[in-house]
Amino acid sequence: CDLWMNSPACGNMGVHAADHGKYLSAGSDQGTGTSTSPTFVLPEGIDRIAFRRAGGAGAGSGVYLRRRNDSRTLCFSESGEDTNAFFSDGCAGLESHEGEVVYLEIRDAQRSSWGRVAVDAIRLLDSSGAELSTGEAIWQHAGEDCLPHCGKAGYCAWCGGG
Repeated sequence: CDLWMNSPACGNMGVHAADHGKYLSAGSDQGTGTSTSPTFVLPEGIDRIAFRRAGGAGAGSGVYLRRRNDSRTLCFSESGEDTNAFFSDGCAGLESHEGEVVYLEIRDAQRSSWGRVAVDAIRLLDSSGAELSTGEAIWQHAGEDCLPHCGKAGYCAWCGGG
């Protein structure tokens, strides 16, 4: 959504303080919605994901980091604060998941006053708070496992094309 356009299609009239004037909106007060990111690899040294969030949708709505091969939730935040101003949020405990292929799911499952989720400035951080980068994971063959090709579990992008 574009903060400056204040589009009704975004469902978050009055949201403010987004970085660079753009943010992701899932649902609205009386509507629901889900947005899913492309897959990516959690980088070496990952500790947590930090982001800014607005809205008030709580339990069952929020930001979820899910593993690609089984959709298991690795970390999540469902902390709605009933505000149109973006606040700092995040989820931790990712240090044992580096190298795993994951995706983000932003979900609004509530139809109520403040039942909305808006997210901005998603960052991958190490334990010192330094920002990490990652790339998109791409299927190289039909199987989930590279063990027969290069001896590493996961996507064959790690093996140079498998």
